[in-house]
Amino acid sequence: MSKYYYLSEGDHLWPSWVLFTPLGKITSKRRVPGAISPTVNRLLGPRSAGPIRIKPPYAKLLCPRCGRYEASEAYDIGFDEDVSIGIQGDFGHTTDRVLVITSAFLAALKMIGVRGYESQPIGKTGWHALRISLAGQC
Repeated sequence: MSKYYYLSEGDHLWPSWVLFTPLGKITSKRRVPGAISPTVNRLLGPRSAGPIRIKPPYAKLLCPRCGRYEASEAYDIGFDEDVSIGIQGDFGHTTDRVLVITSAFLAALKMIGVRGYESQPIGKTGWHALRISLAGQC
């Protein structure tokens, strides 16, 4: 039986941005109705809130009608700028939907001969953007 995992912004305590820049201070507290206990709030962790803007190199990825974008298209532009990734562990999904892995995780993928992905360093942070290029069939 195969197991599948899904990562989302809520899985990480601190927001991490690759394609966007927060404008001003990011609020790090979840806005949850008072009926929910503080214990549940602590388990959910902080949630990013505040205005953001897309970095100039990625502005052309935004749909002019709806503002949506396909994060995987950013690989064709590259990731030259250092960013702050607040993900604990060796892999995760940034707040702006970029799958990221550490240099150690990338080395492990190469060592065991995993195929079907592309990676690019994100500045000099030690993190790499990962794009799946070959999806398996069920």
